[in-house]
Amino acid sequence: NKDGIQDLQIEVNRKLRTLGGLKGSTTRRFNKTQSNEDKDDLDQINKKIKALQQYNKTLKSILSNYSKIIKGKGHTSSKKNPYKLTSQSTFGNLTIDPAKLLQMKVDAYKDGKKVLSKNMDLDLLDLLTKRYNSKRKYSGGAIKTFNKLIELSGLPMNRRSK
Repeated sequence: NKDGIQDLQIEVNRKLRTLGGLKGSTTRRFNKTQSNEDKDDLDQINKKIKALQQYNKTLKSILSNYSKIIKGKGHTSSKKNPYKLTSQSTFGNLTIDPAKLLQMKVDAYKDGKKVLSKNMDLDLLDLLTKRYNSKRKYSGGAIKTFNKLIELSGLPMNRRSK
C-alpha cells in the first residue's frame, strides 16, 4: 500500500544519511592516510549510495504513479530497454517487490504468484536497474538469476546471454 511505500522511502533516506556520514568520516581518514583499504571502503560506500539512490528514485516514481499502478494502467514495458526494471517495478510480465530489493533479495511475482525468491548482490541490482555494460565483470550468480528472470518474464532471450 501507499503508506508502506512511503515508510520504505523514509527508511531509504535514513540509510542514505547514515552512509553519507560514513562516507564523510572515511574520506577524512583516507585524506590523512591514503590507504588502499580506505579507498576500497569508499568505493563500496559509493556503490551502496548509488544503489539506494536508484531505489529511492524508483520509489518516488511508484508513489507519483500509484493510482495508475493500482488501476492497472501503468507502463508495461520499456521499448527502449526491455531488460531493465521499470519505475513501476515490472520486468517483462513479472512484478518485482521493491521492499525486498532494499533487503537485497529479489522476489518476483507473475499473476500474483511468487515465481522466484533469491538473495541478490549489487551486480544483480545493477543488471536490473541499469544498462548492461559489456566491459564490466558481473558475478556468475547475478547473471544466472538475471537469465532466470528473463526466462520467467516472457522477454525474448538474447542468444548471446546464454
